[in-house]
Amino acid sequence: MTRNKFVHFLFMTLIIQGSLKGEEICAIGHIQPSSKSLMGAQVSGRVEKVLVEVGDKVVKNQPLVQLDKNYYEIELALKTAALEGARVELSDAEKNFLRMQKLWERPDGQLPSIPLKKYEEAKSKYDHSLIHVKQFQEDLKRAQLYWEETTIKAPFEGIITKKLVDMGEYITVQPVTSMVEIQALNPLYLEFSIPQVYASTLRLGTPLSFEIDGTHLDCNHAQIDLFYPTLDETTHSLRCRAILDNSDYKIRPGSLARVIIKAGQVANNP
Repeated sequence: MTRNKFVHFLFMTLIIQGSLKGEEICAIGHIQPSSKSLMGAQVSGRVEKVLVEVGDKVVKNQPLVQLDKNYYEIELALKTAALEGARVELSDAEKNFLRMQKLWERPDGQLPSIPLKKYEEAKSKYDHSLIHVKQFQEDLKRAQLYWEETTIKAPFEGIITKKLVDMGEYITVQPVTSMVEIQALNPLYLEFSIPQVYASTLRLGTPLSFEIDGTHLDCNHAQIDLFYPTLDETTHSLRCRAILDNSDYKIRPGSLARVIIKAGQVANNP
């Protein structure tokens, strides 16, 4: 056994022995955002405006970055005009087909007034015109979507933690150009690990307390809300998570926290 492994084994043994005597389970936890996103774009273009700065609080769907819309506005106008032209063509083809249909489908006992070929040509043109309209409708939807994607919006409520582009820079889709990072800071996740011996005794909802250096909290209590499904292969410890209310934004992601679980609370927890 190497020295590091021996020290770790001794440390874990002391924690377990102390806890089994009715003392406390102590662990060091890490504060993490409940959501984190590095924002890219679905379309390429030049940055026209960066609408946020690091530290800004944003709400869901709030614009963060605006790309130049000119190219996509032209595409949108072209697709709109193409659809209008296709609809006019469809209207003419439909009128002609209905007229040919009346001349071909005569009452019983009467011969058609036109040859079959002329009727089939009118029907074929109508069918193709109908397909063209549907295709141009899809093209217009795609152009509308691309136009909307020039405005990059916040996917959730949070705080801007990184600003990676400035006005005038060119954004690409492949490779993806990262523009801003946003993190959801309320709630936050407190993740920590405890000795394997408690894997079968802890329950969801087990209460705990925590302390974070440099932070004065109105409430420093939480409950375990998640057990990860596997043990750590190196330390054989159980990874746990608690959800922390951070509505006052006093807790910062990346902080270390001392986690304390009373052994008696573990034993009595249903």
